[in-house]
Amino acid sequence: MVRTILTALLLTTAFGAFAQRPDFEPIDNDAMAATAAKHMKEVDRLVDLSAEQEPQVQAVYMQVERHYQALAYRMQGQPKEDVEADMKSQEVAIGQYIDRELEKVLTPAQMYTWRERSKQ
Repeated sequence: MVRTILTALLLTTAFGAFAQRPDFEPIDNDAMAATAAKHMKEVDRLVDLSAEQEPQVQAVYMQVERHYQALAYRMQGQPKEDVEADMKSQEVAIGQYIDRELEKVLTPAQMYTWRERSKQ
């Protein structure tokens, strides 16, 4: 019973917090582009991207940067413990997104190499 009440209270608070914030549209900036380029270069170092693959991989990482910007906006004002707990699941989801998107760009051999070398 107490658990149900606490869950309802948490959901009500969360929905109220989101209702007070308008939709957020990330804005690309130089720092995001530099971070995406850094990640693309790391993938290139590991799997030797072709000239056609480089902008595609950089686009994947720009999308990741946009997601991080939206997360930062959404988490403003939240307690540090809540942010840290939420970020653990977000990191897993982002990693899965990167893998799915890289599978669309990389060859099977490159994808195998990426998975093996990025684990280290």
